[in-house]
Parts: sequence; C-alpha cells; structure tokens
Amino acid sequence: RERPPVCILDIGLPDMDGFELGRAVRRLGFDGTLLALTGYGQERDKQRAKDAGFDRHLTKPVDIGQLHLAIDGAGVDAR
Repeated sequence: RERPPVCILDIGLPDMDGFELGRAVRRLGFDGTLLALTGYGQERDKQRAKDAGFDRHLTKPVDIGQLHLAIDGAGVDAR
C-alpha cells in the first residue's frame, strides 16, 4: 500500500535476481526511483540494470556520499 519515493535493491538475491525483481516492481506500477546496489559493476551489469528499469546503478562498496546523492536525487532527505 505504501509508495515510497525510492527503492534500493540488491542484485544478487537467492531466489529471484534483482534484475527480475526490478522489472516486476516496475510492472506493478512503482514509479519512484529504483536504485541497484550490487557487487556487479561491469558495463553489461549497468546496462542490464538500466534495461530492468533501474534509475541508478551503485557498485559495492558504495561510497556513502554517492548513496546520499542518489537518494537526495529522488527527492528524499537521506540525512
């Protein structure tokens, strides 16, 4: 029922990978900012995230400043 302005998803999940989950979240109508937070940082991974509907792709270990910027960019005060 809640519609948060930002959703942060890990890509390496056990049953359904984050790319699939991102597509599913978008199909369900989530129109907020979708952030991929992952250890997968190759260009193809970034493209897969974009194709799955993610707005940003952040590679672990993520710089906390980058995370704040991504969340702030979604219109949320992360501090």
